[in-house]
Amino acid sequence: MIRLFLLGWFCPVLALAQSTAGIEDLLAAGAQKEKKGDYAGAITDYDQALRRKPNAAAALYHRGVAEIGASRFAAARADLTKAIDAEPVNSTAYFMRGLAEGSGKDYTAASRDFTEALRLNPKFFQALTARGDAFQDQDDLDDAIQDYNAALVIEPKSPGALTGRARAWARKGEFARAIQDNTEVLKANPRHTVALKYRAYDYLLSDRYAEARVDLGQLVVLEPANADYHELMADISNLLGDYAAAVPEYQRAAWLGSANDYAKLNLYVLQWRLGNRPKPAGAAPAAGPDTWVSRLWDLLGARVGADDLSALLEQQAAGDTRYEQRKCSLNYYAGMIELIHGNKDTARAYFEKSLAANAALTEEYHFAKAELARLGR
Repeated sequence: MIRLFLLGWFCPVLALAQSTAGIEDLLAAGAQKEKKGDYAGAITDYDQALRRKPNAAAALYHRGVAEIGASRFAAARADLTKAIDAEPVNSTAYFMRGLAEGSGKDYTAASRDFTEALRLNPKFFQALTARGDAFQDQDDLDDAIQDYNAALVIEPKSPGALTGRARAWARKGEFARAIQDNTEVLKANPRHTVALKYRAYDYLLSDRYAEARVDLGQLVVLEPANADYHELMADISNLLGDYAAAVPEYQRAAWLGSANDYAKLNLYVLQWRLGNRPKPAGAAPAAGPDTWVSRLWDLLGARVGADDLSALLEQQAAGDTRYEQRKCSLNYYAGMIELIHGNKDTARAYFEKSLAANAALTEEYHFAKAELARLGR
């Protein structure tokens, strides 16, 4: 009986000792896999650790981080919430949950978590930068700039804070300041692709096309398979009236990025303008689902008229944050159809409507402005 009693007493203790043994090894193995980008393998290691010790805060935290890497944002949020419940003063856990929420497009919750991380650790540089990004995603540009400024007090040369602030300056229409911030990044690292891309775009929006072309030329060399760079290069050639250079760049962008619908739209319009319309009149390809791009294809293919599409757009205006951009693009493409048909006065009227939209940060706005200049506005 004594032996059975001892067995009954010690077996749970022995099982518990066996269950917790090796957790640190599993966490270390998972961390090594995370560093290599093997998030699935890391999650498996953390799963094993949690089977041995359910609700272990460290394992929950690390699994949440790995789930962010694997784009499993809802699962990451759940695990990091449990980790925070176990350790409410862990500022890094709040920060990582904010990243999961931001990646899942819940920017309000993300901002709230970054704020809590900063309450626990006021010098948390990464939380300041991330909250600045979350504020931008909520169109709160002034608070975003304030956070980037605070981050730059801590790390004055931070590329993330400088490029983030540059994006906010550009969205406020302060392109000179945006260019200055991106240039500061490029002084330290001339191959910084994010700063090059945004500076090129800021040059484009400032009508400084030659400088934009130089930056994009560097980007195409650094990342030749990036469809966005080829599209921007084509846009600049289009703006300059260098259609022979624009066509192959649009073709390359369309080929590299199968979802790059605007490159395909602009290629179609440009080839039509040059007398080489890819398909017979009225046969512009549809884009599939009922998206704004598919409606623009319908406009180009004469399946819907500009007035009808404009009326539809007005019906959907309430609550549509893209209303101004869509109004700008609709009138630009309607103007191009009229211009190609030789109706210059009607084209001019559409281009004027395009510029009347509050969409100065879009390529179509600048295309319309360039066309008006060629028409002698």
